[in-house]
This record gives sequence, C-alpha cells and structure tokens, in this order.
Amino acid sequence: MEGNINSRMIGPAEASIVRTSEQIQSDVESLIAENDAVRPKNVKVEVAGGVVTLSGRLESDFAVEQSVRAAKDALGVVEVKNHLEVA
Repeated sequence: MEGNINSRMIGPAEASIVRTSEQIQSDVESLIAENDAVRPKNVKVEVAGGVVTLSGRLESDFAVEQSVRAAKDALGVVEVKNHLEVA
C-alpha cells in the first residue's frame, strides 16, 4: 500500500511508520535550521498528532515559505499550521 504524505509519494514501509511528536518536532527543527534563509531561533515548533504549528517572527515572506516547506517535508507531518509573522 502506497500513500501520499505532503504531496509526495511514499512507499509501503514509510506509510506504516508511526512517529512520536518529539521525533517529528526534532526533524522539523533540524530541517528549518538547515535553511540559510531562516533564523531557526525565531521559529517555535509545536507538534501534536502529526500536526505541526509554527509560530514566531521572521525577516521575510520567503523565510516563512521556507519554514513551512521544511515542516511539510518532515516524515509523519499530516498538516502544518502557519502562525509565522513577517517582522
């Protein structure tokens, strides 16, 4: 059984993986930190049941878009709630 998570196809092994909120949060924070367009200390990441909520103030719309994209790329994320603001 293949599934579609965050608009990307995943295989049967990935579809059956259950990840904790802490694992997802760690991955999202790491993905955001890897992006040079974002100051990760300005982004608060909360996760509950695969739903990621991003909040904080960033320098640009581009930084916001990159943060949201990074969150969507983390395995186990089912939804991203964007509460980021541009400073």
